[in-house]
Amino acid sequence: MTPGIPLLLLCALPIAQQPAPSPVDLVKIPASSPADFAELVRLGFDVDDHLGLDAAGNLTVYADDAEQDRLAAAGFRFWVEIEDLPAFYAARAAAAPARSAVGSMGGFRTLAEIGQEMDRLAAAYPAIVSPKFSLGTSIQGRPIWALRVSTTPTVHDPAKPTAWYDALHHAREPMSGESLLQFVDWLGANYGVDPAVTRIVESRNLLFIPCVNPDGYEYNRQTNPNGGGMWRKNRRNNGGGSYGVDLNRNYDWEWGPQWSGSSGSPSSEIYRGTAPFSEPETAALRDALAAMPPGMSISAHSYSDLWIYPWGYSTVYTNENALFRQYGAAMTANNGYAYGTSWEVLYTANGVSDDYHYGAHGTYAFTPEIGGPSDGFWPSPARIQALAAEVRPGYRMVAQWAGGWAEQQPPVWTELSGNGDAFPEPGETWQVELAFRNDGAAAVNGTASLSSSDPLVGVSGGPAPLQVPAHGSGTAGPFTLAFDPAAVSGAVYSLDLGLDYDGSATVEPFEIVLGRPRLLAHDDMEVRGYGWSVSNATNWSWERAVPQRTTTGGSTGTQTVQPGNDNPAGAGTRCWVTGAAAGASAGTNDVDGTTWLTSPPFALGAFAAVELEYARWFANLPGSALDDRFLAQVSNDGGATWTTLEEVPNANSWQTVRFRLQDFVTPSDAMRLRFRAMDEPNNDLTEALLDDLRLTAYSDLPTLGLWGETTLGATATVFLDGPAGAGWQLLWSFGRTAGQAVGGVRGLYYLAGGPRVLLAGTLGADGRARQDVTVPNNPNLAGRTIWLQAVVDYGGPQAAFTNPLPVVVP
Repeated sequence: MTPGIPLLLLCALPIAQQPAPSPVDLVKIPASSPADFAELVRLGFDVDDHLGLDAAGNLTVYADDAEQDRLAAAGFRFWVEIEDLPAFYAARAAAAPARSAVGSMGGFRTLAEIGQEMDRLAAAYPAIVSPKFSLGTSIQGRPIWALRVSTTPTVHDPAKPTAWYDALHHAREPMSGESLLQFVDWLGANYGVDPAVTRIVESRNLLFIPCVNPDGYEYNRQTNPNGGGMWRKNRRNNGGGSYGVDLNRNYDWEWGPQWSGSSGSPSSEIYRGTAPFSEPETAALRDALAAMPPGMSISAHSYSDLWIYPWGYSTVYTNENALFRQYGAAMTANNGYAYGTSWEVLYTANGVSDDYHYGAHGTYAFTPEIGGPSDGFWPSPARIQALAAEVRPGYRMVAQWAGGWAEQQPPVWTELSGNGDAFPEPGETWQVELAFRNDGAAAVNGTASLSSSDPLVGVSGGPAPLQVPAHGSGTAGPFTLAFDPAAVSGAVYSLDLGLDYDGSATVEPFEIVLGRPRLLAHDDMEVRGYGWSVSNATNWSWERAVPQRTTTGGSTGTQTVQPGNDNPAGAGTRCWVTGAAAGASAGTNDVDGTTWLTSPPFALGAFAAVELEYARWFANLPGSALDDRFLAQVSNDGGATWTTLEEVPNANSWQTVRFRLQDFVTPSDAMRLRFRAMDEPNNDLTEALLDDLRLTAYSDLPTLGLWGETTLGATATVFLDGPAGAGWQLLWSFGRTAGQAVGGVRGLYYLAGGPRVLLAGTLGADGRARQDVTVPNNPNLAGRTIWLQAVVDYGGPQAAFTNPLPVVVP
């Protein structure tokens, strides 16, 4: 270094620069076969390997005027779609709101500003974020900065699993580096607040390298200070007027000409260099990997809305491809990115970082390609926060699963004393074995403890050994739980579950609901519409039907937008679905606006606590996860006002969710539900499905529920839940009282006048019965309320009344 020149100023020094490049246009070329792509690569053109063939069958090439002359000479037909692409990117950035920018280069940070942000993060979170440190220097002598997030931030702790995050191998992909910086900031802000984030920071070495290619990135600033620079490689002088090696073809795993995913031509954008690790940038990362081998890693790139994993060098799978697919599905569940090997979703690529991470170190390595075609290499600054948010869940999973990670599963209960009905209830004593799943790359070895601060729940036993193999399941315990007779059925009791492993001790809730769950209603969407209403009638509106499978690429796409089946955990074939017919593009039978699905009214006023459960599927592809959402709402005043239960982004899989309705509204006799699917603006493949809706209450007495419309002539279904095999009678009246006791029968009798029997039957072996009832088509019933109540095992030892139930005939 020249004496007296601060190291930071090297970021601004031009070192042996070639003349500024000519403006690059975005050029479209009709492709007659896949061989056209290979031929363009062979000839050294900058072919967009992110897009492949667009919907019209065209390839995208970035070419200046001289390169366009070469295209014509080679016999390719083409046209310019965007002239002077860097200027287009810069103009788009200038038009974005100033507040959306994070830096001065087209809204993104310059190399110097990346270093300044690393300094800020270290100052803001000094207990967990290290000062930046250099892993080595670039071909032009610039430092390759890194920082560590850990409770020992200045020292790598070999006892802790490592998660690795790098970015900007390719200098024209600024969103990749920004996503890492924002993730560090998010970790710092949530440490000590979110128990999961706290465990991550306490139990991991998290290494961040936001700019692997400082020379190429700085060159883009020098040539295009307002953003939009299209330089990709590093800045090695190859001689003959050629510069740069593709750093992501320079790793020593299947490097060389024997594979087609790189080039030996120095002028090629995928030039692999003269030898593996010929470049000081990749050599520095090689040495860091050897010193700090990670359990999982991210090498961030842009763009294409993809999540890539090994192998990339050839059309072969790793021996752990099923596990990689499982990880890929989880990491893209929120954003809808297509996941797969490089050759499945893009192209073959050899000598790449992912293959080296996995092949040399056994690291589960992933490459997100952040952003879609409309974002390009330099997204609008207005998109920065959304793009960072859509990869954050995947980044978090990489941190979690770089080592062991114990996640609660349904526990195993054994009754020690009680009534023998298989449900924990007040006055009983139970033994519980805690169950855990570990999706991490290493085993969990530690202890689990269970404690209670509630005098109505006593806990004994433990701490217990906690041993869960990598990618496996395990248990801890047993613990003994004694429930006081004064405890309340249906109440939620929250115990403290302590987990101590990997050097981190955290506490998370372990919730118990006492009492027997009693079914009030179950709509499997198979037999009838039950009075559900739809807000509009289009080819993409809600309908009760058998869904047809739709993917992001027709019948062969990698991401399923609409499954070809209803909820697999249920029975039958039908569900509520937005446009059941298959489609292959935005606007073809998928949601093209907003459609609402509203339930019939139902009565819950007899219960203080009710659980709602349903299975849903919502896909919003390939747009941003922040673009459109599935909305579920509940009303307790017949639909006059609504309270949101959930509003979720893309989750293109069947998922069952549960809500304690009393946490949102007071249960009443005028309840309704509604569900919204929308694509506003109409820019995505969007589909929603709903199935297997259940309402459950916890009660010591048998229960009565009804589901369906109650207009004249309509058919609804009555649900009873009580002692197995007991007889029942369904009674009715036009009025109800405050309730009175009847000798030999538990509960109160609420109907006015003498009992009139409407139906009778016997409960099944599961203690349940469902019976269709049709409202008489009698005009005199319109506007009246009919009260129902059942008596179970009348005259027997288990005789009891159910709750009263109003049926309003509109």
